[in-house]
Amino acid sequence: MIHATDIIDAYKISKSDLHRTPMAHSPELSKISGANVFLKMEFLQYTGSFKTRGFLLKYTV
Repeated sequence: MIHATDIIDAYKISKSDLHRTPMAHSPELSKISGANVFLKMEFLQYTGSFKTRGFLLKYTV
C-alpha cells in the first residue's frame, strides 16, 4: 500500500529534476464538454515526455 510519506519522499527526490509545466485553455474541448478544459503541457518536461519515472530512475538508482 502506498502511504502519504511515499508520495512526499518521491516528490522530494524528483522535484529538482522536473519543472512546472504550463497549462493551456482549450476552447474547443471546453465547448464540446460544456466545462472549462485545460491541458497540462507535460511534453515540455526536460525528458520530452510526461513519463518521467524512467528518466529519473536512470539517474537515481
